[in-house]
Amino acid sequence: AIRVAQLGGKPTLIEKGIPGGTCVSRGCIPVRALVRAAELIDLGKSARDYGINYQDGGIDFSKMMARKDTIIKTVSSGVRLLLDANGVEVVNATARFLSPSEIEVRLPDGTSKILNARRTIIATGSKCHTPEGNVTLGAKVISTDEALSLHDIPGSLLIIGGGFTGLAFATIFSRLGSKVTVMEESDRLLPGIDAEIVSVMEKELKKNKVQIYTGTTPNMSGSSGEAKVSITRV
Repeated sequence: AIRVAQLGGKPTLIEKGIPGGTCVSRGCIPVRALVRAAELIDLGKSARDYGINYQDGGIDFSKMMARKDTIIKTVSSGVRLLLDANGVEVVNATARFLSPSEIEVRLPDGTSKILNARRTIIATGSKCHTPEGNVTLGAKVISTDEALSLHDIPGSLLIIGGGFTGLAFATIFSRLGSKVTVMEESDRLLPGIDAEIVSVMEKELKKNKVQIYTGTTPNMSGSSGEAKVSITRV
């Protein structure tokens, strides 16, 4: 949208969430903020090796999450300033096509309006994939969105998916003291990533007592509050 404006166009950006989308609100930015917090836990533990002794080694999870929220607001505000500075019209709404050139915009107050555009860029981001089974998202079965809004550190956590997102959460919560298990359908973690890097990552996870199952798929059953998971070898 910014580039279109710089090239002389008149862009309208339709976004139901905050500017920045998945990356800023529930992806790279907040996850990285929590990874950094988890790194500081390990640095504190090894500080004595450098002649430094930290007396208080406690974890204030609420403060950690509050800092993450502050970072999201800061980055999103910066994105909004860039949009405004470049003359991009931002509409907080959802939209659907009526024709290749007509778009119905549905506003939060329930009203709608029609926009006409010569060109439309679809950049709708992503959403979490829910494994097959009879369980829906709820108190015990959550997506990464809910994981970023937890109020307490879980005693145990099963992470389905050994890609970079799943392993980021495994790193965070294992260092926070959770008992973490990771399940990955491929025959190794981080499919498509260099094997040497994967080997280093596995060692770090196992050092933090993360249990890893590769070449497996989950079979989920029960209610969202009392979900049960069994393992099937691929």
